[in-house]
This record gives sequence, structure tokens and C-alpha cells, in this order.
Amino acid sequence: MTQNVSKKKRNEAGFSLIEVSIAIIILGLIITPVMGLITMQEKKRDQLIEDQHLKRILSAVSVHLKRNGSYPCPASPSAALGSATYGAAQVNAGVCTAGNGVVVSNNVFIGALPVKALGLPRRYIANVNDGKYIYAVSGVLTNTATFNEGSGAISIVDENNAAFTTDLAHFVVVDPG
Repeated sequence: MTQNVSKKKRNEAGFSLIEVSIAIIILGLIITPVMGLITMQEKKRDQLIEDQHLKRILSAVSVHLKRNGSYPCPASPSAALGSATYGAAQVNAGVCTAGNGVVVSNNVFIGALPVKALGLPRRYIANVNDGKYIYAVSGVLTNTATFNEGSGAISIVDENNAAFTTDLAHFVVVDPG
């Protein structure tokens, strides 16, 4: 009778280390592809959001041009969130100004997206990964007095400095990734 009692206790002790290990391995094999699928779905969702943001940004730039007869000046990329200059076009007396992170190169002003001038919510200043959009605009196209439809000054090139097009762009919005 003593032997039967000890055998029962041994049989009711629970899972062995090998059984638990096998269960964990099986769970890992099941969860790994599921996590990959979830990650892929999140990337697709983020790309869809980015595409929608860029379409809305381009539409807002077009509306600004129609209403004001010029493109907006870039905003300061170094402006602090919540400050008066965050997302505000950097302009003085109707003319784009450099400084506070806005740079000028070959009469092209480069800075952050001017969401205030475009009437966009401030979340549109950055992509889904919180990287601020880079907005570049031909200087002569930011002032109604100097605006000329044929005055684009931005050439778009690849990493080898080869031009994508022979036309010069009026403005560019770059997603930093």
C-alpha cells in the first residue's frame, strides 16, 4: 500500500521540465509568424497614413497657392513644440527669412513644413515616426510680387547626382523616413 501511495504522488506532481520546454518551443513556433504578420500590418497601416498625410499636404499647398498667389515660406525646424513659431512660416514683411534652422541655397529656402500657413493640424509637421518633413521652396515663388510660374529653382537628383527630371520644381516635401 505504501508503494501505491508514492506512485500516485509522483504521477500527480505536474509537468516535467521536458514537457514544459516542448510546450514553450511549440508556442514560440506559433507566435513568431504571428508577430511577423502583425509587424507587416503595422507597416502597411503606417504607409497608408503617410500617403494620406502627403496627399493632404500637397492639397493644402495647392490651396495656399490659389488663395495667396504664392507658396508659403518654410517654418523653423528648430522651433519647440508649443512655441509661437512652431509650424509658422518664417517670413518678415512678406519675404522669407533664413535663420532658426531655415537655410537658403541657390534661392531655395529649406526648413520645416509650415503647417500654420497651410491650415493643417500641427501633427502634420512630422511623419508617423516623428521625423519632421523637410519643405523646400523656390524663393521667388514665395512672394506675389516676384511669382513667375516658370521660375522653379529646385532640381531633384539621386545619390549619384543624376537628375530625375529636366524640369525645375517649385517646391518639394521630403519625408525623412
